[in-house]
Amino acid sequence: MSAPTILESGRVNAVSSFMKWLTVNVPTPLPAGLASGPITFGVVDRRPVAWADITTPIVSIVDLGMFQPQASDVDDLLTQVQGGTDFYGREAQTLLEVVVWASRRVQQDAEYRVQRIRDSITSAYLLAGRFVATDPRYVPPIELLNYADGSKAPLGQYIHRDRSSTWFVESDIQDPAHPEVIAWRMLTRVLWWEFMAA
Repeated sequence: MSAPTILESGRVNAVSSFMKWLTVNVPTPLPAGLASGPITFGVVDRRPVAWADITTPIVSIVDLGMFQPQASDVDDLLTQVQGGTDFYGREAQTLLEVVVWASRRVQQDAEYRVQRIRDSITSAYLLAGRFVATDPRYVPPIELLNYADGSKAPLGQYIHRDRSSTWFVESDIQDPAHPEVIAWRMLTRVLWWEFMAA
């Protein structure tokens, strides 16, 4: 008897797809505005290891996780396709931490840069998939891509944000030992459909 095949599944796909969407739809560099020059930033999948690593603004995305039963645990039959293959699944979820980091040691206007990057991320996230493609404010929805096999092929599904109380929570992070570090933290619960073939 063979093990179940995961078809469209996993937090690896969800988190990696979210990172890809952010890097494509939140432009870098941003116009300078009141900054001393263009506002550039990098996107990483972890918090900075050391404060000295912040040589330019960084956006870190960390999967904090959330409890949820496996699709097969609750025996949720979602659909039956032709040929007799049953698919089981559920609406999966996880909590993502998105933090914008900068350092006054590197740029005196670090706080302004963090605010501009934060506003750009928030705007794109709130508008994702909301308008038709002909609208100049259109931001594509967050498409679920297949990173599990390395193909990065679209899976025909989308990641949705939680529209309830935990859809977007913001706060700053302060470290009295390193007052030169500016960090703005955003938490969001994201959801997607996860399927398994029985």
